[in-house]
Amino acid sequence: MPQIQLRNLTYKYNDTTVLNQIDFTINRGEFIAIIGPSGSGKSSFIECIGLEKKWHAGQYIYQNEEVHHLNKIQKYTLKKKWAYMKQGEGLESQRTAFQNVLEGRRNHVSFIRRILGKPGISEHVLVMDFLQKVGLMDLSERKVHQLSGGERRRVAIAKATIQEAELMLIDEPITGLDRFSSEVIMEDLQRLNQRNRTTIICVLSQIDYAEKYASRIIGLHEGQIKLDVSGRKLTQREREEMR
Repeated sequence: MPQIQLRNLTYKYNDTTVLNQIDFTINRGEFIAIIGPSGSGKSSFIECIGLEKKWHAGQYIYQNEEVHHLNKIQKYTLKKKWAYMKQGEGLESQRTAFQNVLEGRRNHVSFIRRILGKPGISEHVLVMDFLQKVGLMDLSERKVHQLSGGERRRVAIAKATIQEAELMLIDEPITGLDRFSSEVIMEDLQRLNQRNRTTIICVLSQIDYAEKYASRIIGLHEGQIKLDVSGRKLTQREREEMR
């Protein structure tokens, strides 16, 4: 059974059609890179999948449930199973790396613990473990605004992955970073995908990274899927169409 099925889905913004009759099936454990030229609808695509924006037409089926038929509470419960990493990282700059990653455990911590703002021993160990996985354990008490761009992205990844999400939606995780930081972040995501079978849908402007790390590449152009490739690199013509 597919994890996600999109059928003739359309999204409009100010009467302009941004995504037009999207048909798409995603199986659990795929690592999907979304590529395409500027203005093709890449960010809107994952925002709509993550229910950050509202589709205007079509069907959205998640694990055999029609998402549009769910009430607000059911949608909220569903979104708790997902991790959404926006392009701006979504971190609190005046809080430490540890505090930001701990926030990713909010839905797993008791109400009393959330009110007190004090993690239990098990939560403290878990947060430090996830910071270690992204190579930032030694910077756990450093405030986010004191970290480099690559370090902030890695904190954001730790925050997203600690949620134990079954679906991760990530918007441009390596834009503006140097090659070393970009490689580290993409390797972190690839390991997560392979180890936990976490489904990852990731918007990337860098075609080379999409080819190297993703198991499937989806190309958007003018709001429609023009490319769906698995297990191979893009041809020169395909690359040119997606720039």
